[in-house]
Amino acid sequence: MKETLQKLLDAADIRVNGDRPWDIRVHDERLWRRAFLYGNNGLGDGYVDGWWDCRAIDEMLCRLLRVVRKRNRRPWRVVLPGYVHSLLVNLQSLRRAFQVGEHHYDIGNALYRAMLGEQMVYSCAYWQAGAGDLDQAQEDKLELVCRKLRLERGQRVLDIGCGWGGLALALARMADVEVLGVTLSVEQHKYACEWARAAGLEDRVRFELRDYRLLEEEFERVVSVGMFEHVGVGHYGEFFGKVRALLKEDGVALLHSIGRHDGPGVTNPWIRRYIFPGGYSPALSEVLPVIERERLWATDIELEAVLDQVVLSLNDVLNWKPGTRLLLNASPKSTIDMRCGDVPLFVGGMGQRNGNIAVKINQKLRKM
Repeated sequence: MKETLQKLLDAADIRVNGDRPWDIRVHDERLWRRAFLYGNNGLGDGYVDGWWDCRAIDEMLCRLLRVVRKRNRRPWRVVLPGYVHSLLVNLQSLRRAFQVGEHHYDIGNALYRAMLGEQMVYSCAYWQAGAGDLDQAQEDKLELVCRKLRLERGQRVLDIGCGWGGLALALARMADVEVLGVTLSVEQHKYACEWARAAGLEDRVRFELRDYRLLEEEFERVVSVGMFEHVGVGHYGEFFGKVRALLKEDGVALLHSIGRHDGPGVTNPWIRRYIFPGGYSPALSEVLPVIERERLWATDIELEAVLDQVVLSLNDVLNWKPGTRLLLNASPKSTIDMRCGDVPLFVGGMGQRNGNIAVKINQKLRKM
């Protein structure tokens, strides 16, 4: 087992107990068996338990995954079980949806404030306008969303998965519209309401702790940024069907989602287990057919691949290094040590550098 994994590391130019930043230091020889038998989960659990370490885990994971992808183009026997699981396991039922929101978001806001910038907006920022830092790139994204929605003064806008309220408040400021934001996270709802009061926008922006599927109102505009990854393949029809029902005639909706460039796949098991239960980044080929079936028109599709030169490292964004106990411990609900947060955060950055998850899907939809 050790010999097999050692060959993989050699191909990625990763040395065991080497002195380069991306070399790994093994502290417990049981790691080899654990990683061989349980793959990503075994490797991640070994890290959390202190069985191995690495100074530049983002670079190490990038090197390792490049080799894995060259050797293995996701054969059906690897992809199919996870894909079937995503279709059959109903994590986004009305009964379980709040559990997902609590697991992913109700861990305190310190982590998200540091990771997402001043606007507290998921998901990918927009770098094409030449932003020099994360805050400006997020502001550029908000302005882009506002333009694409073609907002008119006084219109009613629904923000599905409003998060901490940054987008809803920005739209109200930029276009003088009324916005309803809905979320399943208690922490997000509390933060958004306080932010609206502090900004003096309570008369135009309100937030509800509510599942969007229970809404019966109609809106001129519907927007969803960074929520679609929670929906799941089996619920895409339900999502777009509800969007259609919520839109007034000639209404416009905009969807922004992280996506995958290489067709339908599966969520990394580490991410699925600890960070993003039920989460899945869609391929465009999985989304467009559903839009057509729901009799909506996709009139504007924008894809952005976030490349090496425009992705800020986590050290730049967070001024934080692996092993620092700062963010997840901000909440009394956090029971997993910060080391558990090292891996998925760096996996996110690594995925962007490889073009795996950093694709934005912006779609304006009209009723037919």
